[in-house]
Amino acid sequence: MPPCPGRSACRAVGRTEESRDPRRTIPRALYLSVAIAAVLLVFFAYATITGFRYNVSSIGRSSVPFLTMADHYLGGAAVLAWIAGILSVLATLIAGADSQSRLLFDGGRTGLLPAKLGHVHSRSGTPVNALLFMTAAGLGIIGIWWVSHLVTGDTGSMDPVGLYAECSTMATIVILFVYFLTMLSLPVFMWRRHRASFSLLRHVVIPVLGSATLIVPFVELCQPGQPAPYNAFPFIALALVAAIAVIAWLVVRRHPHAGAGEGAEA
Repeated sequence: MPPCPGRSACRAVGRTEESRDPRRTIPRALYLSVAIAAVLLVFFAYATITGFRYNVSSIGRSSVPFLTMADHYLGGAAVLAWIAGILSVLATLIAGADSQSRLLFDGGRTGLLPAKLGHVHSRSGTPVNALLFMTAAGLGIIGIWWVSHLVTGDTGSMDPVGLYAECSTMATIVILFVYFLTMLSLPVFMWRRHRASFSLLRHVVIPVLGSATLIVPFVELCQPGQPAPYNAFPFIALALVAAIAVIAWLVVRRHPHAGAGEGAEA
């Protein structure tokens, strides 16, 4: 593994093992969390559809069908459903910011990104630079989105709901590329770095099946004839992927050992 960019970063690397047996407990936690999420999704979807008496058009007209059903059947107690929903969104945002900052931190630590992103706070040990960058990037996205709507004159969707719809659609297209690239790289990585642990089922079959389920949403998101600005999102995504590919090639060419420590502890 390449040297850490500072003593504080080295101390943080030494604390990355946050469980006693990560090779056993982390896969179990992942499988269990996916199973719990699947069960809850089926349960809440069934409850919502039943509550609407299988009226698909009514479900489509509701902005948040589950909360609409809760308001109808629970009365004043529906506030609990609203609180649960708000806490769920906040938890998701915190988890997303934490995971992305860790990716930035790891990229800075291994040389794939600027080294300053790999530094941590001297007292708390948190990746403060990566977190600050995430905050700045989020505010930057809001600013660019606001200016783009002002320039184009399309100010009808300049509200939090419109921002969420457009950003989530754009991000979904990009993340589908990431999932596909991960599926391609996983078997190669495991075969080259951890051949003793390589499994045809876990590292080839399951990723291929998972990627196959992404074909339909990818086609739906990228199909022509969509209203603006959604019709431009596939082209923006392709431009981003091309730009990142060029940047990655330049980084690896200038620093051949960049990212060499990735997966060293897998």
